[in-house]
Amino acid sequence: MRKELIDELRQRHPRLLGPTGEPATQPSILCGDGWFNLLDCLCGAVQAGADAKGNEDVRVEEIKSKYGSLRFEAYGLSPAEDAQVALAEALSERTCEECGAPGSERGRDGWVSTLCSNNSAHS
Repeated sequence: MRKELIDELRQRHPRLLGPTGEPATQPSILCGDGWFNLLDCLCGAVQAGADAKGNEDVRVEEIKSKYGSLRFEAYGLSPAEDAQVALAEALSERTCEECGAPGSERGRDGWVSTLCSNNSAHS
């Protein structure tokens, strides 16, 4: 994901993703730009759930793409927040990681990625 999009996510969700400029407290975000909206919605839902329950223990460790789907590794989540993560991870399997269009899992350069039918434009 481009740095400016990562910075925007960090600004919108500082408690989960750490404020911009403090790398020691920030989880890594290693995925394509196409999942920005998915991550923004997920972080908003997790944060709202944690805030509603007064849960200060929620901590995001890492966000990445693995085997063509989103992996959102976090600790201290409630069952409802775990369900939100599972939904986002399932949606990522149908969302192009590069542009956000509908997509499917495809092999690329020895890796599995979720890409749209216009995947040649994402090479």
